[in-house]
Amino acid sequence: MLGSVVLVWIFIFLLFLFLRIQRPKNFPPGPWPVPLFGNLFQLNITNPLKDFEKLAERYGNIYSLYFGARPVVVLTGFKAIKEALVTKSADFSGRPQNILVCDVTEGKGIAFADNDLRWKEHRRFALMTLKNFGMGKQSMEDRILGETEHLVARLERSVGGFINPRTLFHEAALNIIHLVIFGTRFNYEDNTLKEYIRHFTENTKIVNGPWGMIYDTLPMLRSLPLPFKNAFKNYYTIEKMLANMISEHKTSRVPGEPRDFLDCYLDEFDKRGDDGLYFDEIQLARYLIDLNVAGVDTTSSTLLTAFLYLMTQPDIQERCQKEIDEVLEGKAHASFEDRHKTPYTQAVIHECQRIAKTVPLSVFHCTSRDTELNFYSIPQGTIIIPNLASVLSEEGQWKFPHEFNPTNFLNEQGQFEKPEAFLPFSAGPRMCLGEGLARMELFLILVTLLRRFQFFWPEDAGEPDYTPVFGITLTPKPYRMGLAECYGNVYSLYFGARLDHQWTLGNERCQQEIDEVLEGKAHACFEDRLNMPYTQSVIHEFQRIAITVPNAFHSTSRDTELMGYSIPKGTFVIANLALVLSEEGQWKFPHEFNPANFLNEQGQFEKPEAFLPFSAVVTPMDPHRTAPSEHAEGYSGKEKLPLRQWRKTLRGTETHWGTQSSSGWWSGPTGLSRSALKCRHTANAQPNLHLSNGTRSVIQRPKNFPPGPCPVPIFGNLLELNIANPLKDFERLAQHYGNVYSLYFGGTPSVVLTGFKAVKEALVNKAADFSGRPQNLLVSHLTEGKGIVFLDYGPAWKEHRRFALMTLRNFGMGKRSMEDRILDEIEHLLTRLEKSAGGFLNPQTVFHDATSNIIYLVLFGIRYNYGDEALKKYVSSFTESTKIANGPWGLIYETFPFLRAFPLPFKKIFMHFEIVKKLDANMVKKHKPNRVPGQPKNFVDCYLDEIDKRGNDGSSFSEEQLVRSIIDLHSAGTDSTSNTLLTAFLYLITHPDIQEKCQKEIDEVLEGKAQASFEDRHKMPYMQAVIHESQRIASIAALSVPHCVSRDTELMGYSIPKGTVIIPNLYSVLREEGQWKFPHEFNPANFLNEQGQFEKPEAFLPFSTGPRMCLGEGLARMELFLILVTLLRRFQFFWPEDAGEPDYTPVFGITLTPKPYRMGIRLRQPAREM
Repeated sequence: MLGSVVLVWIFIFLLFLFLRIQRPKNFPPGPWPVPLFGNLFQLNITNPLKDFEKLAERYGNIYSLYFGARPVVVLTGFKAIKEALVTKSADFSGRPQNILVCDVTEGKGIAFADNDLRWKEHRRFALMTLKNFGMGKQSMEDRILGETEHLVARLERSVGGFINPRTLFHEAALNIIHLVIFGTRFNYEDNTLKEYIRHFTENTKIVNGPWGMIYDTLPMLRSLPLPFKNAFKNYYTIEKMLANMISEHKTSRVPGEPRDFLDCYLDEFDKRGDDGLYFDEIQLARYLIDLNVAGVDTTSSTLLTAFLYLMTQPDIQERCQKEIDEVLEGKAHASFEDRHKTPYTQAVIHECQRIAKTVPLSVFHCTSRDTELNFYSIPQGTIIIPNLASVLSEEGQWKFPHEFNPTNFLNEQGQFEKPEAFLPFSAGPRMCLGEGLARMELFLILVTLLRRFQFFWPEDAGEPDYTPVFGITLTPKPYRMGLAECYGNVYSLYFGARLDHQWTLGNERCQQEIDEVLEGKAHACFEDRLNMPYTQSVIHEFQRIAITVPNAFHSTSRDTELMGYSIPKGTFVIANLALVLSEEGQWKFPHEFNPANFLNEQGQFEKPEAFLPFSAVVTPMDPHRTAPSEHAEGYSGKEKLPLRQWRKTLRGTETHWGTQSSSGWWSGPTGLSRSALKCRHTANAQPNLHLSNGTRSVIQRPKNFPPGPCPVPIFGNLLELNIANPLKDFERLAQHYGNVYSLYFGGTPSVVLTGFKAVKEALVNKAADFSGRPQNLLVSHLTEGKGIVFLDYGPAWKEHRRFALMTLRNFGMGKRSMEDRILDEIEHLLTRLEKSAGGFLNPQTVFHDATSNIIYLVLFGIRYNYGDEALKKYVSSFTESTKIANGPWGLIYETFPFLRAFPLPFKKIFMHFEIVKKLDANMVKKHKPNRVPGQPKNFVDCYLDEIDKRGNDGSSFSEEQLVRSIIDLHSAGTDSTSNTLLTAFLYLITHPDIQEKCQKEIDEVLEGKAQASFEDRHKMPYMQAVIHESQRIASIAALSVPHCVSRDTELMGYSIPKGTVIIPNLYSVLREEGQWKFPHEFNPANFLNEQGQFEKPEAFLPFSTGPRMCLGEGLARMELFLILVTLLRRFQFFWPEDAGEPDYTPVFGITLTPKPYRMGIRLRQPAREM
């Protein structure tokens, strides 16, 4: 027996000697490995990071381990990692080819491919193509902001509650990279998206988790059905899903006209043909998987870490929000450039990346040849593990290495400063492909969400657990986060009336009473009020202090008496309820919020007789009617009277107009609001109507209202304006009254803003107050408050503008695909102009047709022939409508409401609008049979899909609203651009020296090129200056679209009541002395600096500014450049000798339009040379 035991031990010893692992000479030190298993038993395979830290403390910053028999070198700290991955990158940039992740990917793709010619070629192609499609550019910013809108909409559903953000952030990040790769996005509820993310997430857990380490350490186990097999299944499923997407995408692809990354790869594949070394469709699928990993997992995990720390450290969240509010005040959304003005927020974002350590061990490297590192010899094929987690918490590199503290990224002056040891994306040639995208995503998403919401840790969630789940990426453990709406760091809440902080005590008392009464009940019922005296008193005190209806308006229905006074029939009677609800003697605490006003000495609820929040007359409609008041029968008139009743009553009366009380605004005879009125009885017993402090027969400006000329009753200031074109009158009035002055159109007050400072202050800095639309003007009646442009500021407008901007971006606004549409339409325009070469042409219609077709391609995916009758009818109706709406008859319509029923010329605009509506409705109807739900090809398809998705949820999306949106988008994308082109050619044909200089620059830049591209603008400073000068001098939207204040506000020291019409005089800004070198002449030098480089002054606001800025701005810029450059390259344009002197005076309307003119055309060079 003893002999057997001895033999066994001898066998084990010999086996150990035979299988023992020996380190190569001068190899980095490390723990002694066990045969077969290597150092596997010395590591916590669930999360080995702490073990790596201990080993570094013992063996130094460069030490070795064995995974089975395979040698591994671990690099710890910034110095060692930089030396290997940057200084000696040629030796350390390989990828090990016999570990789980490489076996799964079969060595293809980019991230896990070895350092060879295939990898270099594909990485170069990826970086170049991603740059072309927006990585780190404005177009990428637009994609992120568009997706962030979806994210905000999804989070808004959870406001006031809690949400698990894990999947949501993955979905948002995945959609952004999908927009680059495929040009499409998923809905967050899409099952394909959820399955896609599930497989990705599971694989990241497996590959760098315990089963990944077992696979890498014990090759003999790889054929067994262990959990690491799931990594292969998941990868195959993802690959199959992507292959299906590629196949579907190829059906709509046009070779040579790439829309996205996928098209570019397929074009490259076609170009290489049979010599397409390394480029094939299998490689493409692996490629796309790697791009998803680079663009999704790290970003979503960092966002999860960021919100975990922001919720649990509310002081940091609050400081971020304060900085964001200050920098973004008046801006519709953040831009990536704003990061330079938000040092603290930048520091927080980078600290989130540092503390997250999302890729703690990077992706494993491998030495591509025998090399040395810090005097150690490292053989070829050795696995290299850069411990990035150690760098991101290294003593000496960070002020606070082991805690979450944004100070790590701030210098002593509080400015953002990034330490050299900040390596969340690794370093060297194998640095993460998605680094540029991730930085932009993190900034824009975090800033947008922190600006919009307050995030908090749920009280019932216990202490937060910051320990991450280990994998290829570190991910926070699942958590819930609470959301509340955020209105900035200084905001107010009103409960009926303004309450002080002491009301929190009353709040608690209400809740205590409610809890006691409703204990054991599922919900409250109305009868429970009898058991809640304190809550009842609070509710009634809210009603009393709110004074919701301060004045109730009545009229006497017969001659009567009141308290000794005789009141004739038809006299208006105003019950001043505000005084009753705060009357001394009627209330214990008349001028403060105090529920004791409704409690007796025993603490029981008691309602005083003076509680009249709903007036005191009981109408016949009231089912609880009791005996009427003493004089109720004589005062049964309605609060609001129809216009005809007002006219009848006011005939022969003494009337005083236009004052403001503390409770409202009086705007003339079309109806009463809450102004304080008084009645007096004259000798002939006729009722006379007065406004408090009124002056006989004049319109009075409210207190501290902007100054202006004295208005005439009924007419207001209409007689002081040249209604055919009031721009010079506006200039004269500004000189007399200042840059903020007021006018009256009839009894309607308007404030005119003149100059850059006033316009910017209102529309940008105070955008929330000045972004409404007046709802009693011709254009608002015409559109019936629908569409986008003329829709009032509110949820419906925000929803539709957000949808329009997002959809237009998806279908090419400002992108390469849009450039292709414009260039295609230009070919038709060239053909049309060539027919007139050697002669003369009236360009009015042809420019309208061209720009109309471009927007129709976006809206419907179709275009019209230039001679098409439907197009002519459409353009004609649009043109006529714009002349009327902002012309003299538009002013008359808005000034004299009583004329609106008469058959005057403004009636024509309603006829024209009906024609346009009918044409668009028919187009939608014809379009629908060819539509495939869920597969949108244009804006109309997207809108119809949105209607289907929303169903009957009561939203503002409808087919009627679609038609109005089409009209608005057509207007935004057509009228301003075509009129700018007309202005540009008017000045170019009358300034041949400028035209010649443009053509010379165009010829130099485009030499050898078939056509211009939008990117060429950066090489054409003079051409750019001419285009912008044409926009400036054209002043197309001279008075913008009228705005309206959405609440009582102030502007430059003046008080502006809610509902006031605001007229931003953009014409004045574009010709303002001090803003321009040559404000009153056409001179491209206005946009050139001393070095002859293009420079755009801040006062260049042809599309207005702020949240209501023109939707078509991006499209217009691209159209103007491509059309003008192409036409000037092909043709010479000249003023006809028999046309006399040119008339630059425009026709005034919603847009300023040059008077009709003819232009001569001759070819500069034959078409074949182009």
